[in-house]
Amino acid sequence: MACLRLIRPMREYLGLFKGHLRDDGTIDIQSFSSPYSVEEVSEVEKLFTVRTVDALRLREIAPYFIEARRNKRWKILMAVEFYQAGFFQTNYWKARYALRCSSIEAVFGSTKHRKARVTKDRILKFLGGDTRIYEPGDIPDYLQQATDITVGSVLEELFDVRNCIAHGDRIPDRFFAGIQDREFSASFPLWQCSTRRQVQSRGKAS
Repeated sequence: MACLRLIRPMREYLGLFKGHLRDDGTIDIQSFSSPYSVEEVSEVEKLFTVRTVDALRLREIAPYFIEARRNKRWKILMAVEFYQAGFFQTNYWKARYALRCSSIEAVFGSTKHRKARVTKDRILKFLGGDTRIYEPGDIPDYLQQATDITVGSVLEELFDVRNCIAHGDRIPDRFFAGIQDREFSASFPLWQCSTRRQVQSRGKAS
């Protein structure tokens, strides 16, 4: 589920389910439980569902994630752990935001290079400043302004808000202006994008 949430974050109405794995690869579900509450996602992602391309990406990424767990590749493990913790932190958005930023910094930062500028440069080099946050077709018609959001266009804002939260400062009003059109959490998919690609690249290099 951790890998699938990185690929396709969406509302979840199912908690734990138990079943029997058949020889043909299908699952005979015997029981399931509902989550304590709907795991809420950002506005754009509320309509997301699992697609065939998501299943194919999961099949591609899962072996690298398993390898990272077996070989204790801590940067990947901690990035996914922080992302997961943020996913379930639905009641307090600042906690979710801080955890998700920690996920990014776990991937691109280091104890040797603690300056934010180094982390930002690595993100831009690895992901590309012109890389779109959302894929074509992801944005509903009523949020078309969000289609122009790229990694480079949200990076400074992401760290500005992160610093306000981390240092106990008031978040400026400009970050909430036009929130309905430019979903405040629109930079969240950067966490999926960065961690997913890091898992892939580390796995191929090992």
